[in-house]
Amino acid sequence: MRGTYVAFASSDIAERLAGSVTGTILPFSFNPELELIVDPSLLENDEIYFNAARLDRSMVLKTSDYVAVAKPRLGRIVADRGIPPEVASPTDGATGTQ
Repeated sequence: MRGTYVAFASSDIAERLAGSVTGTILPFSFNPELELIVDPSLLENDEIYFNAARLDRSMVLKTSDYVAVAKPRLGRIVADRGIPPEVASPTDGATGTQ
């Protein structure tokens, strides 16, 4: 499957599909309408941290355990880690010029 456009769902749709309020949405899907897609670069980390469906609690999982439990589809969704030169250059902040 290939796409040319991607966007975040509106809060009401995300909350309905995830079954929790914004800010507490887990990196798991328990709804067949919500496909979980994870960038392969996540696998470069030994552990992942996320909130535990509450704003005042966090969790850590071994990445291998997360993938085994969540069973996400791996798909590239993150841009290259290289920063374009114009972004990395210092600017004056007001006009975006050097």
